[in-house]
Amino acid sequence: MAKDTKTKSKTKEPDRDPDMPEGFAPLGRTRVNGWFVREAGNAIQGIIRDSFVVKSKKPRFPDKKVYVIELTGGSTQIMNGDGNVETIDEGTVGLDETGYLKKLGQLDPQSEVFIKCMGKEEDTQQAPWVFKIGVAGGKIPF
Repeated sequence: MAKDTKTKSKTKEPDRDPDMPEGFAPLGRTRVNGWFVREAGNAIQGIIRDSFVVKSKKPRFPDKKVYVIELTGGSTQIMNGDGNVETIDEGTVGLDETGYLKKLGQLDPQSEVFIKCMGKEEDTQQAPWVFKIGVAGGKIPF
């Protein structure tokens, strides 16, 4: 079993170009502190800050969309870059778009969401993960 620790997020500001005018902030790459752990009961509350597509390494598998969620409340379990499970209460988390999470793509940018993993739909390896999604302010476009 992976090690479970409680840590604060580590963020690195992008390097500032000396020719950049005053009042401008450098825009960096999207980075996440880790990946949301799909486990019954794990939840995340935060603002969808960005999304990006990861190209598939195998032609028979589709590319996958990943949402970057900035935590705004509570804590969540993530898989960090070392492959260990840890609990964070601030920072950004990557969440792959699959089945029940496809509706995230219909939300307005910068929407605040609460997402809870309910477990697998069935007790099989291929069964999809079930998620409950809530949107702050009740602004649901679908």
